[in-house]
Amino acid sequence: MRIRTIAGWVMVTAMTITALSACAQEEGPILLPKPKPVAKPAGPTLLVMCDLACNWKLDGEAKGRIVAGGSAKAKVELGQHLVVAATEDGVDQVKQLSEVKTTGQTIVSLELKPVRDARLKTEQEARDKVEQQARDKAEQDRVAKEEIERSTLTNSATFNAAAKDWRKNSTKPPLSPEAEHQRILAENAIKENDLDSAARHFESLVQAQPMWPNAWFNLAVIYSGQKKYTKAVDCMKHYLTLVPDAPDAKDARTQMIVWEDKATRPQ
Repeated sequence: MRIRTIAGWVMVTAMTITALSACAQEEGPILLPKPKPVAKPAGPTLLVMCDLACNWKLDGEAKGRIVAGGSAKAKVELGQHLVVAATEDGVDQVKQLSEVKTTGQTIVSLELKPVRDARLKTEQEARDKVEQQARDKAEQDRVAKEEIERSTLTNSATFNAAAKDWRKNSTKPPLSPEAEHQRILAENAIKENDLDSAARHFESLVQAQPMWPNAWFNLAVIYSGQKKYTKAVDCMKHYLTLVPDAPDAKDARTQMIVWEDKATRPQ
């Protein structure tokens, strides 16, 4: 009885296995789900921004144009990279060495405007310097010319001839506008006790109108106050040449003797 039972159990097991195999054949193979692909990390990139319209290079390679205030992106390797930007006219340029240390995006901001502004300022300063030098040269030439003219006017022979004609003229010409302008400034400087300024204005007056006795007299007195006795004597001579019979002519000649003596003494 036990043998039959075991035989029966074996038969049932075999039939079950056969049934499962047949079922599997009918349904087909069992497919396992595919593993999801692992996303690769993004490589490093440079985001280059520029304040002015420019053409830019990365490690010596031309990368194109960036509009003013715009940006451009480029893939790079880790490490140092040289970024160069130049204005569209090629006049101004800026360089920046950027260190890319990690993956992802590294921002490089290039500023060309300060470079351009500095260049324009330097160029303007250079132009201003040239213009100032030209003005200084013109002023030097003017002063030199005036000195020559004044030397000619105060030359004894030339001045004496002009003074002789002036004395013959019963109607003396008035001061010219320029001479009058210098007279006002000179007399004001005397009131303010500014002898240096007064001397400059009287010098300009006799240059503008040498046939004016009072200017020569005042210059003589001012020069004596400055201890410039040789100049004081020269100016007083011009005064006496113009008005040899002036009421103070005798005193003027006496003062000239004193100044000539002082001019020979060590100062």
